[in-house]
Amino acid sequence: AGVGADYDTDRIGITLGVGGGQKLNHSLSGRLQYPVLKKVFKSSGLSDADTEMLIKKFQDQYVHWEENSFPGSLGNVIAGRIANRFDLGGMNCVVDAACAGSLAALRMALTELTECRSDMMITGGVCTDNSPSMYMSFSKTPAFTTNETIQPFDIDSKGMMIGEGIGMVALKRLEDAERDGDRIYAVIKGVGASSDGKFKSIYAPRPEGQAKALKRAYDDAGFEPHTIGLIEAHGTGTAAGDVAEFNGLKSVFAEGNDTKQHIALGSVKSQVGHTKSTAGTAGVIKAALALHHKVLPPTINVSKPNPKLGINDSPFYLNTETRPWLPRADDTPRRAGISSFGFGGTNFHVVLEEYTQDHQRDAKYRQRAVAQSLLISASNKGALTTELTKLLNEVK
Repeated sequence: AGVGADYDTDRIGITLGVGGGQKLNHSLSGRLQYPVLKKVFKSSGLSDADTEMLIKKFQDQYVHWEENSFPGSLGNVIAGRIANRFDLGGMNCVVDAACAGSLAALRMALTELTECRSDMMITGGVCTDNSPSMYMSFSKTPAFTTNETIQPFDIDSKGMMIGEGIGMVALKRLEDAERDGDRIYAVIKGVGASSDGKFKSIYAPRPEGQAKALKRAYDDAGFEPHTIGLIEAHGTGTAAGDVAEFNGLKSVFAEGNDTKQHIALGSVKSQVGHTKSTAGTAGVIKAALALHHKVLPPTINVSKPNPKLGINDSPFYLNTETRPWLPRADDTPRRAGISSFGFGGTNFHVVLEEYTQDHQRDAKYRQRAVAQSLLISASNKGALTTELTKLLNEVK
C-alpha cells in the first residue's frame, strides 16, 4: 500500500467483515461438555476412576483453555491484532452482516475517510471457518450443491459450496492517493445498503430489498445503472438466490433502458466458492482488477443460462470467456457494480469506476506500474529476432 516508515500510522484504521463462528470456539466449547459425559458414564455403570480417565482422554482431543483462549476466539480481535502488530491508531473493529460483512466493513471504512477521521483504511473480510458446524448449518438450510462445481445462473446449477478466504484492500481519498503516487486500481463511486424488511423467511432473498440497495448505490454514484459494463453478482448458485438476485438486478437496470445484453454478469464464487463474510471483498478485488487491466473476466462452469432468468430479454449476458473490455462509444468510463447479500435480509452494493488519469501521473507512478505480458510470434528465428529488436527500439 506504499506506506513508508514516515507515514503517520495514527491515521490508519482497519475494519473487517467477520461472520459465523471462529473454529477455536468449537474446540473450547467441546471441552466443557464433560459434565454431560460424566452423567452418561456414571449412569452406564462406569466407576468413578474409569469415568475420570475417559473424560480426561476426551478433553485431550481438544485445544486446552489458557490465557489467550478468550481473545483468540473473539471476532473483533482479528482486526485488533493487526492494529497491534502494525501500530495502527485509527478505528479498529469488525462488523457482522453475514455474507455481506466485508461490504458493510468497506462502507464503515469509507465513512472514516470522508469524515477525515483517518487518511487510510485497511478493510475487507475474513472467514476461515469451514468446520463441521458450518457445513451442517448450510446443509440444513438447504443450500449445498449436489454437483462437484458451483454454477451460478446456470441451467444445471444445484446449489452453493462454501470456501474460506481472507481479502483486504487499502482505501484512500483519491486526492491523497494521487498526491502520494499510489497505484490506483479503481475509484469507489457509490455504496448502497438496504434491508429486505418483513418477508416470508429470515434467509429467503427478496428482489425488492436487493433493488433498494442497488438504487441507493447508483443515486450515490450520480449516474444511471445502465452505464455499468460489469456486474459482479452475489451469485451463490442456489436456485432461489440466483433467480431472486437476477430479478432484482433486472428491475433496476432495465428501468429506462431498452438495450439488451450489454452488461457482463458474473460471479467469482464459481472459482473460489462462497467465502461467506469475505465474499464481497473477493468481488471488489475481481472488479477492481478488471477495471485496471481493462479485461472482462469469465465466470467458469456455466454452459447455458437458467431459463427462469429470461436473460435474453434483459440488459445482461453471462460472460463465460475472457475478453477485452472495450471503451464505450460515448466515452463513458468503464464501471462495475458488486453485490453482496446476507442472511437476515441485509443487502449491499458497491459501484467502481476505472481510474483514467494514469497518463497524467509522474515517473514515480509509471515505474511502479504492473508488468505486462507480450506475445510475440514469427515464422522463424530470424524473423522473431527482427520483431524483438523492433519492439525493443520502440520502448526505449
